[in-house]
Amino acid sequence: MCHMPSINTKLNFLLTLLHQTSFMKNQVESKIISIQKIFPTERVTSISTSLRHSLLLTSFGYIYSCGDSSDGQLGHGSLSGCRAFRVIEWFLQRKIAIVDISAGSDEVRSHSAAISKEGELFTWGYTALCGHSEHEYSLDLPELSQTSNKSSIVFPKLVESFENEKILRVSCGGSFTLAITQHWEAYEEKRTLWSWGCISNGRLGIGRFEISRRSYQKSPTRLVSLDGYFIVDVSSGSSHALALDRDGKVFAWGNNEAGQCSFDFNKFGENVLPQQMNRSIWDDVYVPHQVLVPIPAVSVAAGSHSSAVIDLVGRLWTWGRNSKPCLHQSTSCHVNSILSGFMRLPRYATPRIARPLKHLLIKKVCLGDGSGLAITNDGQIYCWCNVDSAALPSQPSPDKFPSLVGKRIIDADIAGNHLIVQEEPSVKENIGSKLFQQINRHEKLYIQNGGDLSVPTFFDCAVIVGKHRLCCHKAILKCRCPVFEKIISAHKTSHLEVLITDANVHTVAAMIHFIYTDTLKANHVNTPRATRTLMVAAKSYGLDRLAQICHDILTNEKIDVRDANEASASTLVTDFAKMINDPDTADVRILISSENVTKIVYGHRYVLMRRSPILFGLIHSSVGGGLATVHIAGSYEGILRLILFVYTGMLTAEHNEQLMKDVEIARAYGVLDMVHRCECLFNVSIENSFELLEFSLRYGLQRLKQATLLELAKDRKAISEIMAKLVSLDSGILSELFDLIKEDQGVFAII
Repeated sequence: MCHMPSINTKLNFLLTLLHQTSFMKNQVESKIISIQKIFPTERVTSISTSLRHSLLLTSFGYIYSCGDSSDGQLGHGSLSGCRAFRVIEWFLQRKIAIVDISAGSDEVRSHSAAISKEGELFTWGYTALCGHSEHEYSLDLPELSQTSNKSSIVFPKLVESFENEKILRVSCGGSFTLAITQHWEAYEEKRTLWSWGCISNGRLGIGRFEISRRSYQKSPTRLVSLDGYFIVDVSSGSSHALALDRDGKVFAWGNNEAGQCSFDFNKFGENVLPQQMNRSIWDDVYVPHQVLVPIPAVSVAAGSHSSAVIDLVGRLWTWGRNSKPCLHQSTSCHVNSILSGFMRLPRYATPRIARPLKHLLIKKVCLGDGSGLAITNDGQIYCWCNVDSAALPSQPSPDKFPSLVGKRIIDADIAGNHLIVQEEPSVKENIGSKLFQQINRHEKLYIQNGGDLSVPTFFDCAVIVGKHRLCCHKAILKCRCPVFEKIISAHKTSHLEVLITDANVHTVAAMIHFIYTDTLKANHVNTPRATRTLMVAAKSYGLDRLAQICHDILTNEKIDVRDANEASASTLVTDFAKMINDPDTADVRILISSENVTKIVYGHRYVLMRRSPILFGLIHSSVGGGLATVHIAGSYEGILRLILFVYTGMLTAEHNEQLMKDVEIARAYGVLDMVHRCECLFNVSIENSFELLEFSLRYGLQRLKQATLLELAKDRKAISEIMAKLVSLDSGILSELFDLIKEDQGVFAII
């Protein structure tokens, strides 16, 4: 088991090795990716990985690469590989900002591509895949042992074939590349799809050529058959590709040995002759044809031998894999398919909703070599590996992807035997920004009371700069700023006013905003002078991280202020935890009674009342404006975990029993986001699936219910043993379970 170490970065990347044979045995290895960053405030915005190398794109427009470089695909100027992510200095030296990246490789060759902010395309790696040659075809068969620079481009190079076109999207696959370009005709935007690289299997979509199997189209060639469509997305697999137009139509071409390109219904219709089932319908697709997805799609993904799309509703559709199902899809034809000499098309080669994930809203899907992942709208990740027909998608658990348990995922990519995942920074899970937004509203109450801070208001402190009064909270200032901590500790009054004479109001307002939210706004650093003044003030008040961000802004003209939101070395969450049990700043005293023992927890009404409707009622009913006293019966440890989550968004439960107690307490006090977070942390197994299923039905936990059903569907023997118990729980449970495990019409004989 690998636990998340404490690291000095907010990029929060995980490299998870997914060897297929060990994946099914729940043997995985995970680690934090090391990145030699140029600026601490850089944040990763895009991930692309291939069988042999990986690329990361940051908010500054820099590209970092690591992995094998036998074809120069890392762009570092040599054929030597790199174990840690390192910036591609070629772009850095020329001040070229990148907005899109793609890494591609197969067992033979590798290459990379990037699009600049100006819409120019740069490629590097194996020469024949980079689109730089003036010659259309090459009959050269690449040798695996070749290491000469003559066949490799070791630095990024501009593709000059698109002089009058702006590149919008690029996708590198197995020895081929696809690019979407934009141009204007009579004030109307037009899109064109281009391809180049290896010609075999029709993966370029430009027609059939009777030439060598490993021949190359070295210059970009237009896919004429898609000229009339407005292409918005494209995905390159190992030897096939998918394209999507703005109307949601999906097109496929290339290798079709596993049905990953589906069928050309215009050619065959829905019924085919038995002899065609073994020949014609499995032919490679040399010109794009439309894949019949019932609902318009918004995203496409091509893998090794499978394909997937996300529809307009957010559901996942998959097809391909031939004899091995694609995400637990059926491998057979319809039971009554042989009628009048015709056969119905096999199910695995037609798009179907991925049943195990049908109740979830998917925002991204990635496919590898028999494996895949899906990210939901709420940041949950599901992984699967189709080594056998029983493979079902599962969420991270303490024995599978332990470092991902309970994390919110914002991006990921998968290829071969590895997976790269980007975690959402925990800084977004605090209450500071919400409190800051409420301050202005409650300042009106302060004005109505004639400026009397003794009258109960939302805040208990005012920072005075000249004639300006900035309202805030003592507890937050104390836990976040060393200078304010000394002032507040020395003046233990219920309401405090702090006079500042060594900074202007603009600078102090920016510091207070940062103390609450860990972020800066554009107007805080709109000029170099304002940024420099803020940096000096931040140093004098002990706000080292704020000073570092200001320094980065001054030294790098490309930085966006939004990059400060996810800067390195944030302590916001741990700082907020210090507010709990601080009697000097508390205005609420919670008496927790359990087994004739009463314990005290000190808190703050402006936090507790905002996060829990039950605590709001208890505190609001307290008489007076001083220290409110609330009596609660229950577990001290459980209530303390609830309060810790209310302040920080952190969960500390270590096993299922604690998670169950946390769910019960969170529901009792109306902290529903804690309930949803707990759902993601349960360790579901065959042994505890019935207990957790019963618990999920009792408290209406839909995600936990789905996870337990997925686990039960893997072991039909276990289902037969608890059949009566399942029926007693809910009459609809069995039908949902059957829908997950059935392989064909009405086949439940094994149960």
